[in-house]
Amino acid sequence: ALLAPQPWMLDAAISDLLEVLSSTFEELHLAINWLPGKIEGLLQHRGHGATAALEARRGSSGTLSIPVPGHDQHAAAMAQHPKRLGAYVSIRGDTHASTQHRVRGAMNAYALTSARVFGSALLSTSQRLGFMDSLIMSRLLFNMHITVPTSRDIRALNTVCMRVLRRV
Repeated sequence: ALLAPQPWMLDAAISDLLEVLSSTFEELHLAINWLPGKIEGLLQHRGHGATAALEARRGSSGTLSIPVPGHDQHAAAMAQHPKRLGAYVSIRGDTHASTQHRVRGAMNAYALTSARVFGSALLSTSQRLGFMDSLIMSRLLFNMHITVPTSRDIRALNTVCMRVLRRV
């Protein structure tokens, strides 16, 4: 994370960081894959001139990107909700994109096993609850300790839990 009180200071710090990263990797005979879709980041300018500084980063295609010193390519594409380690992060701290990703994953797992596992009379209730913990709750609550869900997020997560519990 780079922080600066003015947009021009942040832009200078980003350029310096990319230059140090590139030269360090080159000295170690390593390469950074700067191709599109490989690296994403979050960028937010604040203060006087923030809008102009952000628009200066916008390319002809309308996407935000940062040029890499010494390379023809542009570095990370700047996204509103990039995916990081299986979860979506937002520059505004919005957790809804990540919650929707969790809900979709849990519902996909539930849909495949709904009738055969959760609705089966051959399995005991404790076995079905065990399957719920391992198949559904693991997808819903993975790395939840690092987020602060809103009431809207909790409702979405609770909807999945209650659907599975009603089926059990």
